[in-house]
Amino acid sequence: KDTKFVEGDGRANRPLFQGELFLKSLEKVEKLKAFAAERGRTVDAASALRRKVAMAQILGFGHVAINVRNWDKTQHFYCELLGLEFAREVQTGKGFSLVYAPLPGGGTLEFRRPDTLGSTSPSPHQAQPAPSPAPSGASQESPIRHFALAVDDVEIFRARLVAAGAPVVMDVADMPHLGMKVFLVEDPNGAVVELTQTYA
Repeated sequence: KDTKFVEGDGRANRPLFQGELFLKSLEKVEKLKAFAAERGRTVDAASALRRKVAMAQILGFGHVAINVRNWDKTQHFYCELLGLEFAREVQTGKGFSLVYAPLPGGGTLEFRRPDTLGSTSPSPHQAQPAPSPAPSGASQESPIRHFALAVDDVEIFRARLVAAGAPVVMDVADMPHLGMKVFLVEDPNGAVVELTQTYA
């Protein structure tokens, strides 16, 4: 299956970094102060910023980031076996690119693909290099315990993944207290993927 990406550097839709959020908060505080000054009032910037932070809330699932070890196997696992599509790739210019696969129910999977793994569509005969070492001070063990994807038929996905040789972490099990049955499998990068099917 050919992989196609939407052109663009991803800046239009990327989430803001904490520093940018802080600067934008300060900008809003300054606008609030100017608005108040026009009306002969004063606004304490710190108090205004505290009020803004107090109103902040989590809006929903954003993405899970996965360190890619083998790009070919990652594409096969997520596109061919799980049926997702890579919709966007962002070249960072820092030795890796970020590839995004949107999820049908909302949220995104983000794949950190080192440039040393080659192009997005490498030759099937191209050798894959060894995984890049973790950055200095970083743990060699993935900080992700697992992430879950909701599916309509967990047994079908189990059969498909087992036939493809994917390592099973936990076979299909009923979780009546959660109202679902689950199946855990390991992806080619060592990340544990939990597939969940809610009871009808």
